[in-house]
Amino acid sequence: FFFGGSPCTMAFLQSYLPTFGAAKGRAKPFSSTAERYNQNTFGGRFRKMLDLTNPMHLLATKRQVLEARDRLKEYERSGCVVGVSDEELWAARSLTASAIHPDTGDLIPRPLRMSGFLVFNAPICLAAVLA
Repeated sequence: FFFGGSPCTMAFLQSYLPTFGAAKGRAKPFSSTAERYNQNTFGGRFRKMLDLTNPMHLLATKRQVLEARDRLKEYERSGCVVGVSDEELWAARSLTASAIHPDTGDLIPRPLRMSGFLVFNAPICLAAVLA
């Protein structure tokens, strides 16, 4: 049902998730080292996991993931990226964290990403439980 293509469900998630835990319309100032959400609270930890497991990241192409990584590298090098908002930098960091291996820098195959668990692994787990 979640990925069944219901436009209402996806529109709700896209409009609701980016504002969860933050003031609507304002993004927290971007930091390449600090966490976006307070990790001392359940809500902050929950929101971080929602970002990492966001199934919308599976729709990003290899080019988009690499562009997001390059945007973050440019920010680390210069301290700012002209024409890019804090919200876009946070989105790039979230996409990069979910799609690129932190140690090797390699692209993680879609079935092995945390964002792909529900799509790829839940049916297998369900079949194993029902067998």
